[in-house]
Amino acid sequence: MTRLIILLSLVLSAAPAWATTYWASTAGTNGCAAIDGAADPGVYATPATIVSNGCMAAGDTVIFKAGTYTTAIAWTSLLPSGTSSAQTIARSETKWGAVIAQTGNQTNAEILITQRSYITLDGFDIDASSQGFSDWSRCIYLQLSSAVTQTGVQLLNNHCTGYQSNGFSSDSSGTVTYDNLL
Repeated sequence: MTRLIILLSLVLSAAPAWATTYWASTAGTNGCAAIDGAADPGVYATPATIVSNGCMAAGDTVIFKAGTYTTAIAWTSLLPSGTSSAQTIARSETKWGAVIAQTGNQTNAEILITQRSYITLDGFDIDASSQGFSDWSRCIYLQLSSAVTQTGVQLLNNHCTGYQSNGFSSDSSGTVTYDNLL
């Protein structure tokens, strides 16, 4: 009986692990603007400060406010792998309101994500034409190394313009693309 009471006390006193929501904007100043809900906090970070401060963890969400993001985003660093029960999510607050038009630090893709699983990209307008990268072959590229399996990646409601060949390219299986426009 004593063991049962101790076990119940430990289970009931353990703090729940909640995913965190981060907010990014082109004019953000706060390093890790986060809240525990989905409501707009009115305080934002830039994607670069979210990466440099190591804010995101598996299962977290970053919501991009409307605007044109021209600074290169280290997407692989921004989005850690999620889990099968808790995707790590990057999404535009309004469908196609966050325009990704980077200045070109990626390799043959506007959004390059390497060796990540259980992530979701949702609602972005990814535009190479305004930056003069129309020769880039990929809008979003999911790249693998031979040692890593990449599964559970979801590309939802994205819009790609200015690409000559593949809008979405993946070295892995298990990628879901839905309601994207090329």
